[in-house]
Amino acid sequence: MKSKKIITLFFVALFCFSFFVPFAFSGESEDKLDNLLNKDYLTSAEVIENADILDGYLITIRGEVIGEALERKDYCWINVYDNENFISIGVLTDLEMISDIEFWGGHRVTGNTVKIKGKVFRADPFADGELDIHAESISVLEDIFAGYKPNTIPPWKMITAIVLVLIMSFLMIENTYNFFKKRAESKDVHVLEQYIDD
Repeated sequence: MKSKKIITLFFVALFCFSFFVPFAFSGESEDKLDNLLNKDYLTSAEVIENADILDGYLITIRGEVIGEALERKDYCWINVYDNENFISIGVLTDLEMISDIEFWGGHRVTGNTVKIKGKVFRADPFADGELDIHAESISVLEDIFAGYKPNTIPPWKMITAIVLVLIMSFLMIENTYNFFKKRAESKDVHVLEQYIDD
């Protein structure tokens, strides 16, 4: 009888604790939300890490556009790459908004840096429940590196390749020389053996 009261008391306390705990920590998430919303811009990584508290809020992100625009009727998807944390996030936007984007980033080309103002959707029903941002405005920022194509072969790679070719050539010449030397010696031995046998 006493154990039933203790178990009942335990479950009532557990229920009360589980009900009041979220309210105890809600102030912390509100402070974090205020800090995020008061920034000039957020990175893709910050949006992804804090998607649960940013859901439905209007934010500004900044990053490099990469890949290409995936067009669907009158809107498109673009990827905005965070060069600080090496992560990208999808942005849904109207086709008209991307007309100023000249360069799309790739392995050998640096894309335009853009500033996007949009609403965060933690589980966007339009995108099958994926995290994304619906852009309300896109502005292309001045970027001297946009469209920059780095050297296709860095000088250190070229020097390494030349040194390796020289080493391989030396080894191949030495191997060929030794092969013909042994062949000549074996021919001499074979001729000598024939002479002795006769």
